[in-house]
Amino acid sequence: ILGLLAALLGLLATLLYALHKGDDRQTLEHTAPAHSRQFRPRSQWYFWLNGLLNIAFLQLPFLLLPWIASAEEIGRYAVAHKLVNVITTLLLLMAAVYGPRFARAAAAADSVRLEQLLAQTQRVSMAVFLPTLAILCLCNNGLASLFSLEAGTLLTLLLILGAGQLINAATGLSG
Repeated sequence: ILGLLAALLGLLATLLYALHKGDDRQTLEHTAPAHSRQFRPRSQWYFWLNGLLNIAFLQLPFLLLPWIASAEEIGRYAVAHKLVNVITTLLLLMAAVYGPRFARAAAAADSVRLEQLLAQTQRVSMAVFLPTLAILCLCNNGLASLFSLEAGTLLTLLLILGAGQLINAATGLSG
């Protein structure tokens, strides 16, 4: 309960800080010379909410599971989660390669190139995702034994977490 309370207090403090700083930046934007007005306070919220959702999706299961699952079940989930995160890491590496390409196309306002890059990242993401998930699922018994788990206890969790990751891979990179 203490961890959940600390997380909520941190969220509230961050929200209050962002509201305060957002007002300061809006004031600065109106007084700054036109050539230096590049910050958009509204975009700050998009980044903040995106970061919040990323943290929530990553940490929320670990905050909720102690209330509804046993320690053994949480351990199995944690192992499956780490294994599926191997795929996430591979997709993040791909973002490091494609990020500059997206930036160049966006800077040139080349929407055709942006669409091509999105389609390309969708294909590459699926080419990385599907074989990696297949290997994890086929080797689930061996992987379970590495972590001192019973054979067959990881497969269902790998499939559930893999289905969620499938959406991430199928959508490709947004740039």
